[in-house]
Amino acid sequence: MAYGNAVAKGSRVDDAALQDVAPTILHLLGLPVPTAMDGRVLDGLLDPAWLAERPVRFSDDDESIAAGGDLEREDEEEIEDRLRGLGYL
Repeated sequence: MAYGNAVAKGSRVDDAALQDVAPTILHLLGLPVPTAMDGRVLDGLLDPAWLAERPVRFSDDDESIAAGGDLEREDEEEIEDRLRGLGYL
């Protein structure tokens, strides 16, 4: 289940897996998806116009996700606001 400006109304993804959630959330937050991360961005769930303006980006810097404790408080608040807007908090 998904809701928000980025989600295509009436979209349905039949082949989604649990490991697809993290890459999809990273993309929705505007962050690159580490290439070593399991799963994929569920782009079939996203509005094509939204996705065209925000193509999926990948990063070989797999340390960026593991270093979550290095975020500034302002960055943490922005992520929380985005997650809240997506209905996750």
